[in-house]
Amino acid sequence: MRILGIDTSTKTGSVALIQNEVVLAEYTHSVTQGHSSDSTLDSWLISAIDRILQDGDETANRLKIDGIAVIIGPGAFTGLRIGVSTAKGLGYSLGIQIAEVTSLDALAANIPNGFVCPIMNAMREEVYAAFYENGKRKSEYMLIKPEDLAQRITGVRDQGSEKSGNHQIVTFLGDGVRLWEEFFATRLSGMVSFAPAHNSYLKAATVASIGMKMLLEGKGKKPEEIVPLYLRVSNAEQQRK
Repeated sequence: MRILGIDTSTKTGSVALIQNEVVLAEYTHSVTQGHSSDSTLDSWLISAIDRILQDGDETANRLKIDGIAVIIGPGAFTGLRIGVSTAKGLGYSLGIQIAEVTSLDALAANIPNGFVCPIMNAMREEVYAAFYENGKRKSEYMLIKPEDLAQRITGVRDQGSEKSGNHQIVTFLGDGVRLWEEFFATRLSGMVSFAPAHNSYLKAATVASIGMKMLLEGKGKKPEEIVPLYLRVSNAEQQRK
């Protein structure tokens, strides 16, 4: 099963093609390398997909894709819109289903064991976050202030220790770590650890792998059913209110 994975939810765009868990090709592109505008990100994504399908194809059948997995959010509004619309357009043209993968689920998959809390920079002194235990999500997707998140983590951790007798260490990962590591290390001293930097990045190959499992389980959707997960209204929507 060949799955195309797409992530444009953060400053680092990523595209990958996998076949039965084997990565055939993968490309990433950082905002520091130039995609500072909507049009540049859009053109990079189209070019990357075209290139990755050629690089990952040994049969010259470039359009042989069984499904698409795309990050629907939360994340940057513009990036999500571009990634989702590109996935939908490709899904329409090829007549294939799409798996909706969240950025927080994909990040958490980088560390499948233990108590994990991916955090993503949501701007305005807030983060996107969720709790995971041994690969399973244990909370809703949150848009939350770091102090409120720290309080929730303390409560969840205390609850867990009452049941098991163990005090679990919470592992943070994601681009929010760089901004909030000092705060959480102080506020939750002795209760947290921080994942290595390479585990704090979304990987399109991981997105594709998660999406493949969803498609095999019958959880794929038609292109017209795919919608971004924003958690917050955009600045333009706020101004209209």
